[in-house]
Amino acid sequence: MAIGFGGYLFKSDSIRTQIQKESQGSKVLSISAKRLSNITLSGPTITEQKKIVEFFIALDTKIEILQNQRDSTKSFKKGLLQQLFV
Repeated sequence: MAIGFGGYLFKSDSIRTQIQKESQGSKVLSISAKRLSNITLSGPTITEQKKIVEFFIALDTKIEILQNQRDSTKSFKKGLLQQLFV
C-alpha cells in the first residue's frame, strides 16, 4: 500500500461499514487485531495508489487555499461594513 493511500482508503464508506460491523462495545466501540483482519481491503496498483494520493493531496491543498480566501474575503467585508456605518 502506498504511503498516504491507507488514510484515504479507511475514510471510504465500504471500509468504514466493515469496521462498524466488526466493532464491539456498548458505549465505546473497539476492534481487536483479529477482528480487524476480517476486513477486506481491495485497491488499485501501487502506481495508481500514488497517483490517487497525489490527487487528494492537491485537492486538500486547493480546499485549504479556498477556505483561506473565503476567510480573507469575510474579514475584508467586515472591515468595509465597519467603515460604512461609523
